[in-house]
Amino acid sequence: MHFRVLLEFFYDEAGKDDIVAHHFRGLQGVDIVFLDSLRKPPTWLYMLRVNLDKLLAHLTESRWADDRPERNYYSGRFAELDEVINRFLYMLPEPHRGLLKSRVDEFERANAPKYRTN
Repeated sequence: MHFRVLLEFFYDEAGKDDIVAHHFRGLQGVDIVFLDSLRKPPTWLYMLRVNLDKLLAHLTESRWADDRPERNYYSGRFAELDEVINRFLYMLPEPHRGLLKSRVDEFERANAPKYRTN
């Protein structure tokens, strides 16, 4: 679920009360070119999202189909998303960067053994 939330934050348009990366455009020093690049999502995003939706949010026959991706297919995208997270983080001006970085570091310390992909 966290993976889906991050994908939505970086690549979706804002819904009624969603907070997305594009909301940060107004901060002084923000890299607008980087934020605009997120408006063109990676080619793999659509199919990954369809598969995750079936796997996590629906009880369907296709959830158990033979042609669904292996679980490690999703973790293969973690490094790419991690790069986007880091670019976003270091684009933010202080004090926003420090606050977000401390939260990311706290999460990684608490969860690193669970989420290692190598």
